Amino acid sequence: MPYNPEPLRDGLVQKVNSLHAMQPAFINPAGYVVIKDLRGVFGVPLAESTIWQKVSRGEFPAPVKVCGVTAFRIGDVLDWLEAQGKTDPPAPAESRGQRLTAARLPKRQAGAASRGER
Repeated sequence: MPYNPEPLRDGLVQKVNSLHAMQPAFINPAGYVVIKDLRGVFGVPLAESTIWQKVSRGEFPAPVKVCGVTAFRIGDVLDWLEAQGKTDPPAPAESRGQRLTAARLPKRQAGAASRGER
């Protein structure tokens, strides 16, 4: 009977998908994670393109091929996060509207004060 990698690939996909339901304390450091889950599950504060740039420069753990799927070793990613001092998930970024409002608010308040408005 010829070797069929499909059951292994399906098992990896199920394992990766199940990471979404797991708490970080229960993540197996010997497991693997795909790049799309690095930000959401592990809080890696980098875009996918930045991760690939850092991999090519040797600044981020290199991925491995597991049954045709490119994945990162969870233990390597956790070690990298600890070395960076970023073990907590990143705080949600302000939206563009929030940044613009914060930048414009002092000017609006100064204009209202000069017109005698409250």
